Amino acid sequence: MGGSLYVHVPLCVRKCAYCDFFSDPAFLPSSRRIADALGSEIRDRSREAGIRSWATVYIGGGTPSLLSPALISTLCATITDSAPLEPDAEWTIEANPEDLSAEWLSACADSGINRLSLGVQSLHDRELSSVGRRGSRKANLEALELASKVWKGRLSLDFIAGLPGQSRESLLESLDAAPAFGADHVSLYSLTLEEGTPLQRLADTGGIPELPEGDSADELWIAGRDFLGELGYAQYEVSNFSLNRCESRHNLVYWNSGEWLAAGPGASGTIRRGSVALRTTGMSDIAQWLSDPVGTSQTEELNERECAEEYLMMGMRLLSGVDRKSFELRFGKDILEVAGKTCSRWQGRGLLEVSPERIRLSAQGLLTLNVFLAECLEEMS
Repeated sequence: MGGSLYVHVPLCVRKCAYCDFFSDPAFLPSSRRIADALGSEIRDRSREAGIRSWATVYIGGGTPSLLSPALISTLCATITDSAPLEPDAEWTIEANPEDLSAEWLSACADSGINRLSLGVQSLHDRELSSVGRRGSRKANLEALELASKVWKGRLSLDFIAGLPGQSRESLLESLDAAPAFGADHVSLYSLTLEEGTPLQRLADTGGIPELPEGDSADELWIAGRDFLGELGYAQYEVSNFSLNRCESRHNLVYWNSGEWLAAGPGASGTIRRGSVALRTTGMSDIAQWLSDPVGTSQTEELNERECAEEYLMMGMRLLSGVDRKSFELRFGKDILEVAGKTCSRWQGRGLLEVSPERIRLSAQGLLTLNVFLAECLEEMS
């Protein structure tokens, strides 16, 4: 079976107010150096890991669409030179709508990329500007029109529920773009006030009067979830929906606690060794990372308990939940032996389904996933 690769492009024109992913707008003029360093790191890591083929590749960020068509072609050539793609490989690249061009899309397609993830977020100018997005309704619609005409691969769209000033009607209007422009996958995230972000600091000072909170924010997301179901998109993970089983195979590697390599500053990869694992994370300092992408990375050993906790935390995000046999094969214990009291309580409340094969949260239970996980981790500690 082929390997999986995540490539982090740490470039942004400016960071969105809600974003806590690593990027540095100051290094935008250094995009060629960054692309070259990414290529060098990919070659070194794939050789060290003995990768023979790629099953999934994901180029994220940051903003990969800030790389020129020529740099996209060069970077992708390095990836396929390091190991060939499997015949049915899934290769995703993220893009911002305002960066999209026919030339850029052609470079992606010609390089082997077959899945485009477009960060639409909203089709309403007021909502976009409230969180510092560069885009606009006009730019988003133009990008969607272009993709529908030029892009022949799969299309995934990202949206956010709970934006300042957002209404149920405006959210559903935005989501309606997914089937209209041929998307087979939708990610619908709840706006989260991540610690240290400009949006969180502004909210703490009461500077966002129209920010949905509490039940109103939850109701917005639930309305979006239900509407996507009506449109034919089946929920398969907390924030992800697809048509015709077009799930993100790369992200399923994460949620199923698989293995993947990672290249780029701040990017983390994981290699499993039975019930333990090694996690390697690139230096979150572009200048230092450029000096030696592999040598400046940090490696952390995850013990059996940490891996078991992570297995549960990732697997319970899926509607299918955690496979009990797989958990036992990896850790030598049934999940009910390590978190049985919590599972029993939640099953009794009708929020958790327990069968001989797996445990899974109900649709209602998924809405309080973090509470369930906190109780499980406390029991496992």
